[in-house]
Amino acid sequence: MFLPIGWWVCVSLLVPSKAPAPVAAPARATNASAAADEPAPRSGRAVHVAAKLDRYLAGAARTLDARPREVLGRIPDGERRALAVAYYLRQQDQVDTLWTWPEAERRSYEQTDRYRRTMADIRRVTQTFAELNPGYRLVADTVGRPLRTQVLFWNRERSVAAAARELHDSGLVWLDDETFPDLPDSASLLGFIERLARYQPALLPTVAVPGLSMHGRLRAFDFAVLRRGEVVAGTTSTTIDSVWDRGGWAEKLRLAVTMSGSDLAGPLEAPREPWHYEYRPEMR
Repeated sequence: MFLPIGWWVCVSLLVPSKAPAPVAAPARATNASAAADEPAPRSGRAVHVAAKLDRYLAGAARTLDARPREVLGRIPDGERRALAVAYYLRQQDQVDTLWTWPEAERRSYEQTDRYRRTMADIRRVTQTFAELNPGYRLVADTVGRPLRTQVLFWNRERSVAAAARELHDSGLVWLDDETFPDLPDSASLLGFIERLARYQPALLPTVAVPGLSMHGRLRAFDFAVLRRGEVVAGTTSTTIDSVWDRGGWAEKLRLAVTMSGSDLAGPLEAPREPWHYEYRPEMR
């Protein structure tokens, strides 16, 4: 079963993880203790290196294709923007083949045989799942993910913030090395770009960098499990262990995909998303 985009937002990453109740702030200290509570100002050296990092990141961004550069202007947070630069550098040879289609191009693709075969495969998967799991329904996001939605995910997803902070801290360490001049020249900028393109955060973002999501060309699809209209297994990373693994839905979905004989491949392993499958007939 396919659902309209308005419903799908309810089980997508647009639904934030449950946050703890706010804790009342302690009474503000006075005199000497108040000064101790204030964050320590950054040293002159730290400010210097941070400004240096900004210059190198700006230089790296200028080497990108015009499409990623335009998206960078829609990412207000500097650390998230820097992480996007790193991913764009790493995947710059895929921009032409992966960049998200505008609406007109997406509608044109929906008239193709490949699209019709893809939708037929998804129908087989949902039918097989229903036969194997009476009382439950499998639904798929087949609308695609426009660029504006991908940007929204990137700007608010917590895993992006964690990976971005990790990159920022690493970048400060790299550029504290005096072998990188204060003002990047061609050689030092190239060295920085190579290091940035190789960078891999310990905690991977759970959304693709805007523009390069497989959802943007209707090549990737997220599934959710429903019972009596209620979401049993949705597309939030916090439910992977408790619902998808311990509840068995990851294996049940994988079995339905396999038994349906579809050309869907998956699930996505890095970052792990047991609900994410891609249409790849070339793998059969």
